[in-house]
Amino acid sequence: MKDKFFKDRLFYAAGFSVILLCLLFIVFLLTTTHRQTISKLPLPFLSSSPRTVLSSPDPHNNPFGLLLSSGASSAKAMLALNVSYYRPPQSIAMSTWNGNCADCDWALQNKKKIFPTISNSSTLPSTPISDPASFQKNLGAFLDKYHPEIIAIENEEDSPANFSGSPKDYSAEIKLACSVAHARHVLCTNGGFSSETIGLLEFSSLLSPSTQGDACKFALQTFPPLESNILCNTTSVQQLTSSQIQAIVKGQQLLALYKQSSLDLFNFHWYFTDANSLKQTSEFSKIASGLPLVSNEVGQKFLVPYAVEPLMQVFLNEHFRYSIWNAQDTNSSFGMIETDGSLRANGSEFRTITNSRFSSS
Repeated sequence: MKDKFFKDRLFYAAGFSVILLCLLFIVFLLTTTHRQTISKLPLPFLSSSPRTVLSSPDPHNNPFGLLLSSGASSAKAMLALNVSYYRPPQSIAMSTWNGNCADCDWALQNKKKIFPTISNSSTLPSTPISDPASFQKNLGAFLDKYHPEIIAIENEEDSPANFSGSPKDYSAEIKLACSVAHARHVLCTNGGFSSETIGLLEFSSLLSPSTQGDACKFALQTFPPLESNILCNTTSVQQLTSSQIQAIVKGQQLLALYKQSSLDLFNFHWYFTDANSLKQTSEFSKIASGLPLVSNEVGQKFLVPYAVEPLMQVFLNEHFRYSIWNAQDTNSSFGMIETDGSLRANGSEFRTITNSRFSSS
């Protein structure tokens, strides 16, 4: 009787062990498959749905444009992507302007409206205005020749790598440039806050005990994994790096000046993937600047074709007057076209949306 009891126990124990091993093997397979799937996805992951329902389009108001170098392949891309606007890749420097802009001539020949960036100097970083009369004269001559709808003043004025002056210096340049532009019925916007600065400004606005969870959520869906994990463990701006603090402080100073300036729109650049983050940042920017919105530089750090439509929809829903996309590769981002002008998958997605919403430009 005792032997039978022990035999039954051994039998059940052996059976249980087999079942447990099978379960562990299944878990291992699922985990491995999941990791392989995750490794193929670009980061950060989209928190929004890959597809959104489009609202009714306005066929006469296409706000989209391209930032790219001029040339035959670029003309081919602009035609294929059905855009209205062209941003020359180089700022037009007023201190050295010789009366011509080859990229502007090329765009007008291809029947695209130009969205130029005006700078004081051709050096990098650009310097504050030292000769206001010359700046005013050359800018007036440029506008009289090319008749743009809008100009941006400097490029990423929040970045010391792009503009060496103080917020006060930049405010003086805005005042002068916008007065020249407005006299010719041309819109005037800032050069465009960098993605990093505008993202940090939105993050810092959520950094309070009652909204710490919202700040972490925004960081996770916006910034790269390493940076977002660090931000999620931050409870105050003072815990950020010195460069992050400087970006936030300078951004806040500039935003305060913009509320009192003659700017017509507030411009920020966007290289993050998530559409919800863009929507959230857009709502913050409207309040912080007191101005309607524009973005003269949008790009992708990861090749994510299905991110294009949700981002474009936010630009439309938030009533951006202009949305200019960086169409060519840079050292830190991917464009929408190959060197021969043919479209990549994200470019095809872009084209599908512009063709379905707008008449040919």
